[in-house]
Amino acid sequence: MDIITYILSKKYTNDSLDGIGAVKGAPCRISKIEPIEGGKKITSAGTSNSGVESTSTLIVKDGEQGNGIAKVEKIKTVDFVDTYRMTFDDGSTFEYEVANGSSSGSGKIDIIKVNGVELPVIDKTVDIEIPEYIYIGNTEPTDENVVLWINPDETGGAGGSYSGTSGIAIGGIKKNQTFNNATLQEMFDMLLHPYEKPTMTLGINPAKTIYDKDAETLSSITINANVTKKTENIKEIRFYVDNVLVNTDTSHPNGGLVSYTHTFASPTNTTFNVKIECEDIKGATSKVSANTNVYFVGKSYYGVVEDDGTAFAITESLIKGLSKTEVKIKKALTYKNINATFGRIVYAYPKDLPSGGALTSIKDQGTGWSVFDSYTSQEITIDGITYLCYYMIDAGGFDGVTMVFA
Repeated sequence: MDIITYILSKKYTNDSLDGIGAVKGAPCRISKIEPIEGGKKITSAGTSNSGVESTSTLIVKDGEQGNGIAKVEKIKTVDFVDTYRMTFDDGSTFEYEVANGSSSGSGKIDIIKVNGVELPVIDKTVDIEIPEYIYIGNTEPTDENVVLWINPDETGGAGGSYSGTSGIAIGGIKKNQTFNNATLQEMFDMLLHPYEKPTMTLGINPAKTIYDKDAETLSSITINANVTKKTENIKEIRFYVDNVLVNTDTSHPNGGLVSYTHTFASPTNTTFNVKIECEDIKGATSKVSANTNVYFVGKSYYGVVEDDGTAFAITESLIKGLSKTEVKIKKALTYKNINATFGRIVYAYPKDLPSGGALTSIKDQGTGWSVFDSYTSQEITIDGITYLCYYMIDAGGFDGVTMVFA
């Protein structure tokens, strides 16, 4: 139950137990059973809630076989109604009900229910504990452990308001968070249901993120925002291409999969960024985002050039003639299973790769030795792209070796 219901139900229970609430009744009792000629007379007595004593009698005659009353017992009580069972000498029974009073005055409580849940009543006391750091009452607390005082008698919402500063972080309330006439509903929503920002994931179609700049272009891309609503409704979802807002969606308050297809003015072969943003009704403080890059890069080339006895020179045609190519965004390379009778290892990659720039290490993986000083480098232009090319100064023979460029 919410805190307001709890506060009111506790007061209701205390009033009822004091005899001034709504649960009241004056109980009736069987005062005596006495024999009379041909049967028994049963007298019930009770005191009304106004203090007036009253009695009533029930005459039960013996049967022809002398079937008299063996005992009378109360077998159950429902609300204000007691049920009695009369057992005769021959074992047969008769049941009847006696209704207790329900007017004002003191009475007895056998059962207390809160929201339909039956609570035990021991010595007419119901004890419900509240954590020591939260105090609810209309007098100022004296306990130094109290960090949140809620006065139900103050105005400002359902049952009162709170102004002050939290001394600790608890639930969704932060330490030193300040409140000014916050309603009890707001306070306990923050306490028991901490605010959560929405979450989202980004997907694109085509899913491919690295393209060959020389051979491929892209005409359009579909951007998928998979949004999960948390505490508040979603206000809007925004789509960006290269930091330019290209679409805003406001039709998915409960989140879900939201898609937008962006068409380029002309097929592109240029690296670009895709980003999505989401806000709930709290606005900018709730913003979450996700992004990814789509890369267009030149190929990387590597292989072995056998020595033919002529002067060795790096040319565009020599690079394009290498046996292996790879479209990638990192300059690092592990070149496996290298074989050569007498040749030079060559590796060329675009200088403007995202992790571009010069290499700092070249090692023979088998021995772990650095062979960096056995290489030299130079820049060369291939298909209009500037490459960094590393190659061995002297030719040599190789049998299944692995070189690690880093």
